[in-house]
Amino acid sequence: MISKEQQIDREILSKRNALKNVYRTEEGRYQLARMLRECGVFDQIPCEAGAVELRNFGIRLMEDLGLLDEEGLLPLIDFLLTHEWKQPVDETGKEI
Repeated sequence: MISKEQQIDREILSKRNALKNVYRTEEGRYQLARMLRECGVFDQIPCEAGAVELRNFGIRLMEDLGLLDEEGLLPLIDFLLTHEWKQPVDETGKEI
């Protein structure tokens, strides 16, 4: 994670923008979400070595995209906390 006090150089910014362009389409965003989920980024930390390496790969990808920098992380958390992701349903399964 790059803190607010750290400076980011043009090379890192250029690499981030190029990588972000890969995931800007709807299909790209879906693929990124699928990869992060399958890498176990959002799961509990696994005990198996291969699973840890896969999870770390997903976290490095998020870092490479700048998603874990302080400037990006706080707006992301705000966004996630202000949206209802699942709609309530009644006993038949229909949305209320």
